[in-house]
Amino acid sequence: MLTVLFLTYGIGEGHCRHAHDGIMVLLLSSVDATHSRTSDLSIHAFANIDSALDVFAADRTGKADFALESAGGTVVSTRCTRTYDSSITSFPIFSAMLQPNTHLGECWCFHGSQGQAIIRLAARVHVTGVSLEHVSKLVALSGRIDSAPLHGLVLIFAEDGEVLGSFVYDINAKPVQYFPIKPRPNGQPTRFIELAVNSNHGHPAYTCIYRLRVHGNMAEDDQN
Repeated sequence: MLTVLFLTYGIGEGHCRHAHDGIMVLLLSSVDATHSRTSDLSIHAFANIDSALDVFAADRTGKADFALESAGGTVVSTRCTRTYDSSITSFPIFSAMLQPNTHLGECWCFHGSQGQAIIRLAARVHVTGVSLEHVSKLVALSGRIDSAPLHGLVLIFAEDGEVLGSFVYDINAKPVQYFPIKPRPNGQPTRFIELAVNSNHGHPAYTCIYRLRVHGNMAEDDQN
């Protein structure tokens, strides 16, 4: 911002005209510089927005999902977990958590605060992370989402139940939350993982899983 104080007392008309012309040149230069900086900022801002839209269009994570049902992922078992079948859910089946729709009620709900699901991935994968998604409290009819999972584990489905990683889902953060997974000690890819939920955010009757994504790198043998 440029502020100019122009005093004409005791200055002749010719001098005033020259001074006025000089000030106009200075003002125009300042406007041009400001416009240039604004243009640069606008281009940078639009680039950031465009990049964010690309990530949102790429399944909101920008990462491949090897658990996606339409890509070949499937739930093969929920062990002893009992599905909570009521009018609160549009999809009272566990495969809902592997589907891209996450509108209110389009989820898998199970009784209580503890449950398991074993997922066969679309390919053998070196798992690098998982993303959990729950509906936003902004669209929840009660304004509460205490049925969201709180603590849980991600395991390799095997005899030893090798733990890949753990998660704590924050209901005050973004609906889609990413949790990194440590590499397996033996360096081998896996085809089956188990999601084990140990608690929720306080709902006494049920827990809801809206979407589970499994990210990583496909095993080289499966790429051919």
